[in-house]
Amino acid sequence: MSPLRSLGADVTSETFRLAAFLGVASIPVTVVLNWPLTPASLPRSSDSSALLLACVFAGYCYESRSAASTRAGAITGCVGGLPIVLWQSAIGFVDVRGHPVVVTAVGESVLMAVVAAGTAFVSAAVLVGVVWLLGSVGGGLGGWLNRRLTASRLLGPTS
Repeated sequence: MSPLRSLGADVTSETFRLAAFLGVASIPVTVVLNWPLTPASLPRSSDSSALLLACVFAGYCYESRSAASTRAGAITGCVGGLPIVLWQSAIGFVDVRGHPVVVTAVGESVLMAVVAAGTAFVSAAVLVGVVWLLGSVGGGLGGWLNRRLTASRLLGPTS
């Protein structure tokens, strides 16, 4: 099974329901952190700290289960990173569509929109990989924290 197909199956599976929910729950926080306060100063970068925290929490929760914590973090990252992917791809589309180099190369034609759409598609694919990597790292960190902070290790021998 291809990685994208298995990711889609995992997002909708019962096993990773909590991870998908944590990704959805991080979306409003991500949107608020990146909300443009004034139209003149649209943010060019994205704050993904809420997404990283959700991925760490997913990894922490899934370490004690049979599912891998890095996979849970990746699912949380892909689901919760959707606004980042869409926002940054839209910025790429707008920037390329009116860029002087593109206008000089293809002119004011339909081809300029095709070039901009292709750029947005490529940037979306790269950004999906970035949020997947962010989620995997966050999930791995959460799993590591779970192993380090388990009650048996904190309390030690009781005799």
